[in-house]
Amino acid sequence: MASIDDMIKEGFNFYDPKLNVGNVVPEPGQFYQGHIKDVVVKEVNVKGKYKAKVYNFSVELSDNKDRTYSCVEKESGQRKTISGEVFKGKTYKATGVFQFLNPKKGDDFEANSGGNDRYLHLCESVGAKNEKVLVEIDGEEREIIRFPDLDEYDLNGKPIDALLNYHTWKNREGDSIKSLMVKSFKEWEGAESRDFALEDLPF
Repeated sequence: MASIDDMIKEGFNFYDPKLNVGNVVPEPGQFYQGHIKDVVVKEVNVKGKYKAKVYNFSVELSDNKDRTYSCVEKESGQRKTISGEVFKGKTYKATGVFQFLNPKKGDDFEANSGGNDRYLHLCESVGAKNEKVLVEIDGEEREIIRFPDLDEYDLNGKPIDALLNYHTWKNREGDSIKSLMVKSFKEWEGAESRDFALEDLPF
């Protein structure tokens, strides 16, 4: 059997269906390692009663070559097991992560600190330090978790293990659209951050 390296040296061009990323879609409900990019943070009003910072970002998948996935082939509709390396470079948006803000004197919105569980999980997943603190609330001693106020510079390029799943949303015309998005995440232990801005420089 001919070696592909020898054939390439001879100017041989070819098609390898195994590496056709467009022919397979990542399996929903599974984790894929990648890096956070294109972070946008903005303050929003929520339901007319709360105020929050919402974190929108994408995750660019790494090679995931040490993982295998069971995926459906677009053309044949058949299920096959493939290496995660075929998804390298594919980018998926995450559903927004909300950090609910506490009102200060003069503010007219309500607190919703109990709704910060997903933001807390994001902090933990990127290695940001959270601190347990004992406080008194309405005469009761209670343990709360103080987390950092992250910005886009704290998140861009951070490694993360992202859970992809389908998310249904409505477009401007009111039609329901189903997209594969980052729905959750966990820490990617031992991985290094990337500097996307430096990688984009033309030298």
